[in-house]
Amino acid sequence: MPYSQFPFSWQGSIGMQRQFSNTLGVEADYVYNTSFDNIGARNINQAYQANGIPYNVTQVNRLPYPDWGTISMRMNNRGRDGIQHTLQAGMTKRLSQRWQGSATYSLSMNYTKDQLPLNPGCEQPVTWTANFSNWVCDVAVNFSTFKLPLFDTTWYRTNAQRHRVVFNGIYQLPYDFQFSGLYFYGDNGWNTTTSGGDFTGCGCAISNRIRADGSIIPRNNFKKTPLHHVDIRFYRSFKLNGRTSFEPMLEVFNLLNRANFTTWVTNESNALFGQPSSAAGITYQPRVIQLGFRARF
Repeated sequence: MPYSQFPFSWQGSIGMQRQFSNTLGVEADYVYNTSFDNIGARNINQAYQANGIPYNVTQVNRLPYPDWGTISMRMNNRGRDGIQHTLQAGMTKRLSQRWQGSATYSLSMNYTKDQLPLNPGCEQPVTWTANFSNWVCDVAVNFSTFKLPLFDTTWYRTNAQRHRVVFNGIYQLPYDFQFSGLYFYGDNGWNTTTSGGDFTGCGCAISNRIRADGSIIPRNNFKKTPLHHVDIRFYRSFKLNGRTSFEPMLEVFNLLNRANFTTWVTNESNALFGQPSSAAGITYQPRVIQLGFRARF
């Protein structure tokens, strides 16, 4: 692999904890991670127009290597290509005055950027001379005016979860009854829709962002609905003797019966475009009621 670099990352964190009483404490942490020179596959047999859209591969006279089709080469993304900032905060109250609880919140911001389509040895995207007689590495126009809507050379936020809140608590009721509950909220982020076809024939990842009419699908143009989940538990302890007890319980998962989803149909050519897809896992299930018991002896 020409001009290869070994991928690496920088990581760091700093945090604090503070106890306000015998039962109450708070904590907060900042976590940072950034990556460099990650490896990805790229079609190097591709030339680009001044507007940043690749020429169709059927126009073989405009390919850098006209006698070849797609030439996939694994190479480094140049420089830093991923950043993550995360703030994690939490509060915990230990059992006192018949109740205990904890709450956590995280704010995560993940950024990335596409790398310019630079062939080995080139410092600019591959383009063509005015008469299309041969391909060159340096574009004929000023690089600052060379538009690459498919390759965002500035940082953009990914569709990773940004906000997450979790709260749980237990309350000790009279006569050995106990009630507990958990609430979860998660921001599902944004997705980038796809055109559903390779209308330039480039066979590359960016092709899904080019529509049949030549327009470019913008980044993060599809917002996913957030997750809300409430679970509760109610039980009573019957003590049979000093060491034996019997505890019947009632549990309800997704108490509000909210429809939670993790994936949506984002193919714009699909008849179900914009519709959510079902998902496994307790977070995405409809309301479930469970009866049970526990014995201690």
